[in-house]
Amino acid sequence: MKHKLFIGVLSCLLLNSIACSSDNETVNNIEEMEEEVVEEETEPDDPVQTVYPVDGETGNVLLYDKSLSKEGYVLFNEATDDRVYLMAKDSAQIIHEWQLEFGLGNDVELLSDGKLLASLGVESPDFSFGGFGGIIQLINPDSSIDWEYVLANEEHIIHHDVEMLPNGNVLALVWDLRLPDELDAIGYLGEEEKVYSESIIEINPATNEVVWKWDSWDHIIQDTDSSKPYFGIVADNPEKINI
Repeated sequence: MKHKLFIGVLSCLLLNSIACSSDNETVNNIEEMEEEVVEEETEPDDPVQTVYPVDGETGNVLLYDKSLSKEGYVLFNEATDDRVYLMAKDSAQIIHEWQLEFGLGNDVELLSDGKLLASLGVESPDFSFGGFGGIIQLINPDSSIDWEYVLANEEHIIHHDVEMLPNGNVLALVWDLRLPDELDAIGYLGEEEKVYSESIIEINPATNEVVWKWDSWDHIIQDTDSSKPYFGIVADNPEKINI
């Protein structure tokens, strides 16, 4: 790409030289320079610049530059087919594939011990929007389930991202339905019939206990009713959420 850009710039210089000078020697020198750049661009024995398409089992890799590729495989989460597999970079062939018990809920991570930490979707959620999930699983290389945690009901559902912590606990995002009396208590005047807030929970896989929780409901602000909780000046509290 840099060579093509240089050739384009060089061509502009060539046209300017012809327009501004009738010196044939100057024109010839520029043409010789352009020929040298073209030869450098099309050098066939330069392994660093090897960029080529790769035909694979599930599709094609359009561009593959080996000089920019690190050793190892690529983990693919193919949400449209609810598939997770490892693919070789240089051949686009599938090296290993896991059989999922449920559809993808948006996030799957390959851990250092070869297991998958997966956010999966329940089959019949009580409510759903975006990348809903409801189920977290630790999946062994042979597709057996090492651990499972389910949170999917009328008021709460796990969604999108999960993360393994250094202590072995798992972080998950949760949508929480706020009931009408909760909204009325803080002077909510919105038109939505149902309002969902966000929380982050830390789960201990050994006990399935939620050992820590961050709740966005504890960080809201409202400026509609000074007699109700969370009242304040919104502009003076940028770290809080305007209900």
